[in-house]
Amino acid sequence: MMACAVVALTSCQCNRPQSTGGFDDSFDTLAVTERMEDDLNKSKTILYTLPSPIEMASLIKESNVKYDEEMLNDINKADKYTGTLKMAINLGMYSTDMSFASMFNQSQKTVEYFSALKDLSSKLGIVNLIDENTIARMEEKSTSKEDILKIISDVYMDVNQYLTENNRKNVAVMVLTGGWTEGLYIALGLVNDSPNQQLSERIVAQKLALATVLNILEENNSNGSDEDLTYLQNKMNEIKVIFDEVRIDLLGQVEAETNSETKTTFIKANCENEISQDILMMLKEKVTEVRNEFIQP
Repeated sequence: MMACAVVALTSCQCNRPQSTGGFDDSFDTLAVTERMEDDLNKSKTILYTLPSPIEMASLIKESNVKYDEEMLNDINKADKYTGTLKMAINLGMYSTDMSFASMFNQSQKTVEYFSALKDLSSKLGIVNLIDENTIARMEEKSTSKEDILKIISDVYMDVNQYLTENNRKNVAVMVLTGGWTEGLYIALGLVNDSPNQQLSERIVAQKLALATVLNILEENNSNGSDEDLTYLQNKMNEIKVIFDEVRIDLLGQVEAETNSETKTTFIKANCENEISQDILMMLKEKVTEVRNEFIQP
């Protein structure tokens, strides 16, 4: 399994203890402890995967928040990005922004982001993956939301596969890191002074996802020779310092079950987590700082 091949979605279902001593089966998160990470790595049941842009957008929408276009990266910046790092990171970010807009039925904005993706992909030398016919299909009123989401998902997968198969894994890692960072930024941006509990749980879940990001960066830059990946490692470690303050306790054994047809791995465990309002706001400030640096042309 190549470290940057995001071709499956890993989810984790943690059952939160209730005051009665029972468990709430509806609690669904990626959040696990380091012990859980170690167990999974040793048993080789966890793939190097992260929530796709669509999955992250879906998790945010399920938290009953409102669409806020101000949270998204400006489409007009697309043609201003130069250099592999900035283009790749923002390709990932635009993928997440597009998924977010689509999830909230913002059809015109979704098409605009898709066009921006097409331009950035071309500048990165990723050719023939996004054509005018696909854009035209997205603009058709008869195209359902489900079809649009499938188009977005397929293009994201195709870009990742193209980069991997053409020995550009480092660029694929940049795209992945950008997309994940944007998803976390949007989620944090929608948390106010009285945070949505479900959304907070989604944010806590990204502690494991960040560990995955750092593992992927390390595997693709083990000797530190890639300046762009080293830069990303440093930025992700700045975020990790704050995530390290988030408590996640594993209460039982880890189980992993993979559906070969859907290419989905479900990781199940009983756990509880805790994040204070202060830590949440610190995380929001740091991720915003890192993200804003990413989006500057």
